[in-house]
Amino acid sequence: MKRVLALCLLWAMPVLLISSVYLHKEYADTRPTEPRPAEGRVYPLNVHGTVVYLTRIEDIAVTWLLPGGMLCAIAGAALMRSIKR
Repeated sequence: MKRVLALCLLWAMPVLLISSVYLHKEYADTRPTEPRPAEGRVYPLNVHGTVVYLTRIEDIAVTWLLPGGMLCAIAGAALMRSIKR
């Protein structure tokens, strides 16, 4: 069971990395380039020099996907290492 959990955590890293890249591209292509307070789009995201404005939920998602993936990879690697001992 520990091995399955470790493998799932290790596979989460590339999935979350790809999701992060996809969201950055998607937001850069589809979100407004000026703030829209009435819509809640006041959180700036700089994507290779293009600044777009996100809602709070979009900002949280794009901000935490990559660190979350890294934490999953570290936890998976640590769990895998403890299994091998």
